[in-house]
This record gives sequence, structure tokens and C-alpha cells, in this order.
Amino acid sequence: MNRRCIPWLFIGAIAVSGWPMPLAQAQSAVTISADRAQGLTGVTPVVHLWSGYGTNLSFLPTNERIVQVWIDDPARVALDFDEPLCPAVAESECVSGNPSVIHLRRIQGLNFEHLPSASGTLLTVITEATNGER
Repeated sequence: MNRRCIPWLFIGAIAVSGWPMPLAQAQSAVTISADRAQGLTGVTPVVHLWSGYGTNLSFLPTNERIVQVWIDDPARVALDFDEPLCPAVAESECVSGNPSVIHLRRIQGLNFEHLPSASGTLLTVITEATNGER
């Protein structure tokens, strides 16, 4: 079996690789400070996405809710949330919840017209504390 790592989705926050992932790593949890997650201190964290496994980003311990998420190249990563995240609540019939968990899943690459293929992508998450601070 060829275990050579070729990250084909890697810029800033998310990396997708073809390496098989040991079960112990799939069940691990890592706590990252807000300063590190924002790239203010240390190395900006990289989230590896592996075939057959999902990865959760949980803001439950911080008691924050997710208000906006961007992924620069949506062609290889699917996003889901523990509660609905509506793009514009006032302009839709969507009833937004208070999502605190993002589920990332690697998908078969899609071709979007006029979207160049990238070797990586950046995930941006805006959260809000109970006092309204972002």
C-alpha cells in the first residue's frame, strides 16, 4: 500500500489527504486557543480530512454560536451544522438555530464552471458569544 501523503486540499485551515487514518486519530480531540485559531500566535491549525471520515469543529466548550462560515473552494469539502445556519434569515423561510458544531466531510471533487482548481482551501468561521462579541 502506498502511504505517501499528497495533500491536494491545503491552504491555511483545511487539508485533504489520501492517507488512511488510524482509528485512534479519528477519535481524538484537540483544543485550540482563539489566538492560535486566528493565526495571531503559533502555527495556524490545519484540519486534515480523510476519505471515509468526518471531522467536527465544535464551539460548544466556548459557549459561542456560529453566525457565518466561508470555505474558499467548496469543490472537495461538504459542510453541515448541528442546527440550521441560514444565509439571510430575514430574506428566507429558513429558521436559523444556534449552531455550535461544524461537520466537515471530504467529497469527490466537483467541477464548478469558472472556479479554478486549487491545491487547498481556507475555512473562515465567525462565531458570536452570548454577550454579542464576535
